[in-house]
Amino acid sequence: MTLKHQFFLFLIVIVLLFEVIPLYTSEGSDSKKTIPVFISSNSTYYIKIINQIRVVLNRQMDLHFLSSLNEEETLALFQKIKSDSPDFLISLGNPSTTKVFENFQNVPILYSLLPAAALPKNLENNKICGVNTDIPIKEFFATLKEMKPESRKVLSFSGNQFSRFIASEGMYESSRYNLLFENIEVKSGTELIHILKEMKGGFDAIYIISDPIYDKETFDFVSEYCRENHIILMTSIPYLINLGATFSITHFYSRIGMVIGELGQEISRNPQVCRDNYLLPIREHALSINSEYAEKSGLAIPKHLIQRSENNHVILEGINQYEKGNLEISYLIMNKLLEKDPHNRTGIFFRDLINEKLNGRKISELFKKAKVLHQNKEYREEREILKKILAIYPSSIEANEAMENSLFSESESKRVHGDLMSSQNEVFLAIVSYLDAIKIYPKNEKAKSELSTLRAKEFKNIPKYRETAIRYYNTRNYEKAEETFSNILLIDPNDRQAEEYRKISFNKKKGMEKYVECIRKNDKKCSLIWKGEKEW
Repeated sequence: MTLKHQFFLFLIVIVLLFEVIPLYTSEGSDSKKTIPVFISSNSTYYIKIINQIRVVLNRQMDLHFLSSLNEEETLALFQKIKSDSPDFLISLGNPSTTKVFENFQNVPILYSLLPAAALPKNLENNKICGVNTDIPIKEFFATLKEMKPESRKVLSFSGNQFSRFIASEGMYESSRYNLLFENIEVKSGTELIHILKEMKGGFDAIYIISDPIYDKETFDFVSEYCRENHIILMTSIPYLINLGATFSITHFYSRIGMVIGELGQEISRNPQVCRDNYLLPIREHALSINSEYAEKSGLAIPKHLIQRSENNHVILEGINQYEKGNLEISYLIMNKLLEKDPHNRTGIFFRDLINEKLNGRKISELFKKAKVLHQNKEYREEREILKKILAIYPSSIEANEAMENSLFSESESKRVHGDLMSSQNEVFLAIVSYLDAIKIYPKNEKAKSELSTLRAKEFKNIPKYRETAIRYYNTRNYEKAEETFSNILLIDPNDRQAEEYRKISFNKKKGMEKYVECIRKNDKKCSLIWKGEKEW
């Protein structure tokens, strides 16, 4: 089958996949310019990425598989695209991106799936940006140490400048994990096999970097060699894990597509975002362990790593259901995962994404109601609405920020009222307002400061207030005595005498009320109510 036939089949798959996408697209997107997308492979990983770019970006896209075109056809295509003046280009993979960099100097280029080592130097076009999909080698070193803490030496093999560049990272990262890292440069897989046959052990792991030296024969030899010699084989190449490797650390490819789509949205709004090789990293990685291979290698995998690997398989199933449009099933899968692993960033991301798609309209309506209530200064009612949003979408940043803002706004309204009361010499009403402000929003430092200042100012008046309270008490005006002792406590909450006689005044007030009621009923036992009365 020719490359053109392969690409034709690839396009059919893409078209079929995109049939589900109008469910999420908004009206009016057709008025925007079509985005050219250049791809270097027709693998399933590219399909996943392109599918999610299309969903998030919500723009018409023209796919171009440059490997299926000869030089003349490629130049003609580039010329046509230049005449169309697209807002920006998207390029995935090394071969396509290299050609795109060489031929487009005046249009923003958003690229991904390109190793940092493959990025050309001295580019004429400074309007480039990308999504970095390199997985840091430290992730492999950290997992290796978790898997086998006594590991000491790691080997890698490189056959070109790109893999040598990637391997160079290991030279300075290895010491952080108490590891020795050696990269051996070879010209072919045959040379690699020869070197391994000559080696007599002395190392604990091999790190496979993507490189043409690893054809089927070479990989099969390395896989068997590691299994028989109890050596850990680790890689970032996703399909190798099932062919015979101990573990792989790869990306969630749908997540790459989403990040590319999000960056594309930013470029649509502001083309200046895409310049000077601005790079967004992908922080979520998937650990996959081949337990059968590890067991045959004589390696006992720690339970927590097995669990992490199983969790990633659950996430992948959830993503698979999401891509099929089975949002409810995907949501249930992600929720079930988060019950076991509540801090799983990828699980949280997809749960929230699906939740937004399932409940977006309802959440939007609730936000509108909350906004109106906030404008009307009905803060408590606003928070009741926000609680409903958070019950649906617990990790909503917008709802949590709105909740915080609502508390602060109500607190500030109490503080401002306190200022007004203070200016009118209503000291105790001012203190109550400041206390209310702090109770509602404990981080209101201004309310704390103003409360402290007012209390300090009024402290000298406590003897006068106490004298008044005692006079009320001794004349059996217990209601006013209680009120005045309470006011003293507003100034100095630690005044024990005021606290004691506030309580006594309260009890006397209640006793007086009972006594009056008793007299009204002509009860002969009324005098017993005052027996044991404590005077000042």
